[in-house]
Amino acid sequence: MLFCYHQWLFSQTKSSRCQSATSFKTMRVFLDQLGCRLNFSENSSLAGRLSAAGHRIVGRPEDAHVIVLNTCAVTAQAARKSRQASRHLHKRNPNALIRTGVTAGLEQLLEH
Repeated sequence: MLFCYHQWLFSQTKSSRCQSATSFKTMRVFLDQLGCRLNFSENSSLAGRLSAAGHRIVGRPEDAHVIVLNTCAVTAQAARKSRQASRHLHKRNPNALIRTGVTAGLEQLLEH
């Protein structure tokens, strides 16, 4: 489903498979990040690409169809803050959270 969202978010010609996965023509996206300047830069770039594709960046997670949390795990404290932010955003909008970044990648590796 994540690939479908990515394809759907950035494609000018929406595929029927992805359109059936979501009923929104324009997604409302909340972006959040933790950690280094790279994460802030990535989210800034992502916001520009999403806006150019016709989607709207919103300021509150409750207003979003999709929440993107760019995580960090450079230090133990950063990893802890990433987990806390993930739980907090999930509580505010349980069906919308997509985690990316170092913490999300590390957790995926540890599961396998």
